[in-house]
Amino acid sequence: MNVSTPAYLTRVIGELFVERGIIAQEDLNVALAAQDAKPHLRIGEILISMGLVSITQLDEVVREHLAHQKVGTLLVNEGVITGAQLERVLAEQERTNLRMGDLLLGMGFTTEEQLKTALTRQDIYRRTLREREQVEQGATRRKAKIVATLGPASSSEERITALMDAGVNVFRLNFSHGEHPVHEQTILRVRELAKLKRKTIGILQDIQGPKIRIGDVEDGSAELKTGASFALVPNAIAATAKRASVSFENLLTDIPIGARVRIDDGRIELEVKEVTETELKCTVLVGGVIRPRKGVNFPGTRLGIGAVTAKDRADLEFGAKHDVDWVAVSFVQGAEDIFTVRSLLMDFGCKALVMAKIECEEAVVRLPEILSAADGVMVARGDLGVELPAEDVPLIQKRIIGEAKIVGKPVVTAPQMLDSMVASPRPTRAEASDVANAVLDGTDAVMLSNETATGDFPLEAVRTMAEIIVKAEQHWHIATTPRRPSTGMKELQDALTLSTANLANDIGARAIVVPSVLGATARQIVKYRPLALVLAPSNDPVACRQLAVSWGVYPYCFENLDQMPALESAVIKRAVDGGVLIPGDKVAVLGQQGAVTIKPRALRVETVPSAG
Repeated sequence: MNVSTPAYLTRVIGELFVERGIIAQEDLNVALAAQDAKPHLRIGEILISMGLVSITQLDEVVREHLAHQKVGTLLVNEGVITGAQLERVLAEQERTNLRMGDLLLGMGFTTEEQLKTALTRQDIYRRTLREREQVEQGATRRKAKIVATLGPASSSEERITALMDAGVNVFRLNFSHGEHPVHEQTILRVRELAKLKRKTIGILQDIQGPKIRIGDVEDGSAELKTGASFALVPNAIAATAKRASVSFENLLTDIPIGARVRIDDGRIELEVKEVTETELKCTVLVGGVIRPRKGVNFPGTRLGIGAVTAKDRADLEFGAKHDVDWVAVSFVQGAEDIFTVRSLLMDFGCKALVMAKIECEEAVVRLPEILSAADGVMVARGDLGVELPAEDVPLIQKRIIGEAKIVGKPVVTAPQMLDSMVASPRPTRAEASDVANAVLDGTDAVMLSNETATGDFPLEAVRTMAEIIVKAEQHWHIATTPRRPSTGMKELQDALTLSTANLANDIGARAIVVPSVLGATARQIVKYRPLALVLAPSNDPVACRQLAVSWGVYPYCFENLDQMPALESAVIKRAVDGGVLIPGDKVAVLGQQGAVTIKPRALRVETVPSAG
């Protein structure tokens, strides 16, 4: 469910499992004790984690109970009346055909206030069932994924659980903030909860990269007047209204005359007029108040600085130790930055994929080579808006998404998508349009940053984003046309994945099953944006978690995948249990029956069988 299960319902659901002979009373007692220690988890999730019930069994019991819940049962479970009193009421109701509420009052078993409270709760639980069905239907239809940043507002066990239930697919850890022990605790918590809830959740490590900043400022601030002269120096000094230090040792060699300098996300802008042996002499184009440690950008200037700092190396080693799934690299200027990070990850024995953050003009110019080198890209619109004119960012975003789709690399659109929800429970109309347009452009995922890391409404932000995605995808066909080859494909595998996507569209398949070792074939198929979901079973948990960011892919992790004689049946059963498929759905299957290969060759169509 999308909300916590009430205490009375926890007991009833557990007892129904006992009554049906599915579990023993001793098992229920153990599960209830476990729930006392983790009250944010529902009894069904604990029973599933203990291997005592299946998802299908839980659904059947919950739906049956809520569908037939009577107000008298509520009152018994809350200790307002006894079971014997309820039996007397039921007998009298059968004889007189009067409403139960009237009988409870007439027989003196309850007060009007108690009855009113029980009726209100009954209505809530029935509405909860409807909400649950709506949320599940939306979750199983949603193709674009949600990346949420964890921080002080969202790192507790209870909040992570709620964010998973609301629809987060990947959690981002921002290594510009926080110490390693804090990140370690968060990673272990996400892994434990994902396993408990049987969810495939990825972890994205976002390393800081080189940050060029202003140094200290005298008295904490200094005002720069438009038109005034101002100097930048590489050595450490306390800034005044006349000069400031910049943490960039190549300042005097890399920055030419005529270069623009933007400080504090572009709030202050300078132009370099002269380069001397000791300083850059500038004119203030846009004045403002300068404060300590604010960021400095040099739009349009290629800087002789690598993307990986000593801090990043230590962070990468930490991430490798904890098996992060993706690494986002800041300040990428070319393919060489990706190769550097990949080499370090290999040295650390880490299988994480590398995502390039496109956040400067040089990266936009060299986008094709970066896409070729990286495993995915992020449209880092915050820094792009500082490095480039704001009016160029929307078109650059569309270009990055389009080119990433062509080569089959996941693309994440970020940040500030629902920025007002840092302090408001509802987004602006412009923000809702921003998310929807990114989805219609075909982004693999949309990301929440401050909204979930430090905001007042992290859960509402995720739910809102999920709702916008579902609504946009209902009209997704308006902006997307399935691609068909007009010329010969360069590789057989490319032709086969395109044919699979087109076949699924033509026959109205609900899903495409793609058994995969590393997930590459699933990513190849979704670059054509088929109407069907892609179910991607793998025996590699890391590969499954890496697919969590990919558009339209539902990864399923199995042990001993290559030994399963009826793999497709097992996948389809899991999908049916999870509400992704129903009996009668058509499914396109790419791969040899019962076998998993890196490059599957066979394509066939199956129909989801009826239960039993």
